[in-house]
Parts: sequence; structure tokens; C-alpha cells
Amino acid sequence: MDSVDVEEFENSNPDLLLVGLADIETRLKSLQNDIDNKIRKKQAEKSKKENEGRSKIIKFKNPSEEITTKFRDWRSDVNSLPDSVEFISEYQTLLKKLNEEALPSFEKKFNKYLQERLINNIYTFRQFFKDWESLINKTINQLNSYLKDINFNVYPETYIQLESSKKRNVNINEFVQMLEKAIPNLREINSTIDGQRIHFEQNILPLMQRLQDEQWRKEVMDVRARFSYKAVEYYKADDLKRNTYESMGQLSGGEKAQLTYTILGSAIAYQFGLTKHGCDSSFRFIAIDEAFRAQDEDKARYLISLCKQLHLQLLVVTPSDNIHIVENDISYVHYVERKGNASVLYNMPINQFKEERQKTLESK
Repeated sequence: MDSVDVEEFENSNPDLLLVGLADIETRLKSLQNDIDNKIRKKQAEKSKKENEGRSKIIKFKNPSEEITTKFRDWRSDVNSLPDSVEFISEYQTLLKKLNEEALPSFEKKFNKYLQERLINNIYTFRQFFKDWESLINKTINQLNSYLKDINFNVYPETYIQLESSKKRNVNINEFVQMLEKAIPNLREINSTIDGQRIHFEQNILPLMQRLQDEQWRKEVMDVRARFSYKAVEYYKADDLKRNTYESMGQLSGGEKAQLTYTILGSAIAYQFGLTKHGCDSSFRFIAIDEAFRAQDEDKARYLISLCKQLHLQLLVVTPSDNIHIVENDISYVHYVERKGNASVLYNMPINQFKEERQKTLESK
């Protein structure tokens, strides 16, 4: 018969060693009652822990709206976990995994990135468009300073000014509003633990997603397209308005050319730093190739006058039947004559050219 090791029991209950034989049955019942009470207490504790465990499992798998808003994949990630407390070890395994992956530290790094990098980039992104818009206005003002010195019409004298106005565009308005919302109120987003993340999800992320649309992005990011432009003609004598040119459709071919030349001349002066004195820039040379073919002589002479006002060095390429338009404004001629299969170039001052032409006419 195997012996029973009662040493541990005796060490735990030393008073039983003093119980006499007559009292042993009474003591046994008392001991049994104590054991039963302890078992019931432990079972109650176990039941309480199981209920707490079930409650926490339910709460874990069905968290508050704040949690699901912060972690949108929460429900799908925990859906496969068991509902029974018997398998609570799987939750312990998940907790261990989360601690080992140090996800809270990544959240802190992400929040830091939002504050130090992404938000700063949003500020820079918005400032880029503000600077571009300011540059457009500055350029128009500079062009107008040149245009005011150019005679658009002579009798009476007038000048052209460029004007711009904001367009009404649904897509551009949407972009501007989204960009403004993406700029954070630092006091507001720092007032709560998740303020930066919430601002990112509600304001920055939607803008980033909207910009994925290439056609929309191209439209809204071209600041030049946010404005409509028109040319306004003023009298030089009193600066009163004479005409407004919002499109070329209302103009004749010659008028279109005159308006185009004027604005283009102003742009050339601005681009190359020319002044009304014409001596502050070494680059003043332009070439005009058969510019008079489809124009009346008045508009052609206006082009020559414009070049004079801008102090440009001019090379005019034109057939001989149009040379009378410019001959009083040029100093040298490079005359090309075709002889057989070859071309001969004659170089001469304009006075010599006129003399040679007169001799040719007299000989006929």
C-alpha cells in the first residue's frame, strides 16, 4: 500500500496534531466546513473574474466610438478572437504582441511627424500659391508701368493697362477652402490627446486624396487660371477710360495685331529690363519676319513706332514691295536678288539703296 505524504498538510495545520481521538470527528466536520467555505469563496471569485473577463471581452470587441474612430480597422482585426473566457490566453498573446511591436511609440512618432513635418509642409504648400498670386499681380503692375509709356493710339494719345479679376470656379473654390481647413489651429489641436490625428484625418487627408485626381489637380493648382484678364485703353491727357478689350473677337485683324504688339512689347521690356531710355540693357535686338503681309500700312507703321518707343534694335524681313513701309525708319539694307539658280546679297545704307532704286526706275 502506497504511503501518503501528509507533511505539507501537517505543516499547514499544526493545531490538528494536538486533537484527541474523542474530538477528531468534531474537528473533521469543522475542517470540512472550512474547506467547503473556501471552495465556495474561490468559486465565487472565479465566477466574478469570469464575468469581468466576459465583460472586458465584449467591451474589447465592441469599443466606444472614440476608439473605432481612431482605429478604423479595430472591429475587423479583433473579430476572429474567441468570445469565451476559456481562451483568454489568446488576448494575452495579442497584448504581448502589441507591447513587443511598440505601437504606442509609433503613434507618438507619427504625431510628432504631423506636427513638425506635415503641418509645416501644408503651410509651405499654401504659401506657394499665395506667392504665385502675388507674383502675378506684381508682374501685371510692372507691365502696366511699361504700357503707360507706350502710345497705343496717337490721335488722341492713349495707353493700355492690363487688369485682372478672380474667376468664379467651383473646383478652385473647393481647393482653396480645403487648403485653408488643412492649416491647423495649433491651440485647438493640442488641447486634446488625439487633436493632431483628428485634424489630419478630417482636413489634411481629404485634401491629399482629392489631389489624386489629376485633371482636378491640374485645374486648381494653376494660379494663372484663377484670373480673367482684360486690356483697358485710357486717354493720356486725363487718364479717363476709352475702351475695354475683354476678347479679341470684337476687333479687326489690324486691331488685334496692334493690341498684341503693344502687350508683347511691354512684356519684352519687362523680361529684358529695358527702360524708356533704352540704354540700361545690352539686349535690344529683335527680328520681324514678313510681319506686314496681312496688315494695313497704318498697323504696320504702328509696329515700327512701338519698336522705336522701346528703343529696340530691329531686323525687318519683308518683300521689296513692302519696303516703303519701313524705309524711313531703317538705316541699312541687306537686299537679296535672285540671279538664275543663285541668290546674290547686296549690303548698303538705306540712302544708297534709295539712289540705286531711283536709277533703276529712271533707266526704265
